Amino acid sequence: MSSEQLLAENRCRSGRVAGNVENGNAWSYSLVRVDDVGCWERRLVCGRCRMAGVANRVEGIVGDMGNLPFGTESLDVIWSEGAIYNIGFERGMREWRNYLKEGGHVAVSEASWLGESRPEEIERFWHDAYPEIDTIANKTAIMQQLGYTDIKTFVLPETCWTTHFYQPQAEAQRLFLERYPDNKTAQNLVENQRHEAQLYDQYHEYYGYVFYIGKK
Repeated sequence: MSSEQLLAENRCRSGRVAGNVENGNAWSYSLVRVDDVGCWERRLVCGRCRMAGVANRVEGIVGDMGNLPFGTESLDVIWSEGAIYNIGFERGMREWRNYLKEGGHVAVSEASWLGESRPEEIERFWHDAYPEIDTIANKTAIMQQLGYTDIKTFVLPETCWTTHFYQPQAEAQRLFLERYPDNKTAQNLVENQRHEAQLYDQYHEYYGYVFYIGKK
């Protein structure tokens, strides 16, 4: 792979791809990260990259993943973990394809049903939280209709939800409530988060995060 290849990581928090570049792993791409979280995150990532000696390969941009600041067919890879839902899977896959070079790839993770049926309680929860959640078969059908080929999928392990999300979240919730002990809004936020974690514990076999990879 040549040094001219360009990867865009669309995120709403610190990204896995940026972390690999910062750690000096063998990425052959230059990386542009698009975030909507503000300048502090961009400074954090760029500072880490300078310390790792790869600042010339990473550029942080505060922007809108629904209006990417790139030219048509300018990117080799678009990578997005847990973020495409902000604009919707179908819209993101349709619009982002325009930025890919011929032969370029998209790789995104998306909350998906792991089967054709599920209990009413979890169906209702996800319908309210993210109506675009669907089965893997229906998501891949959307990609095919949009012109993607060589489509691959895999389900992320349950530890991505438990060990790496809900467990750290519990400590963050405790500290948050200590900081805002009498704030009803804060209490409602944490209550909703804990309810979501309880639902995952009860119904995790019915849904998960799935990676979708496709070629233009």
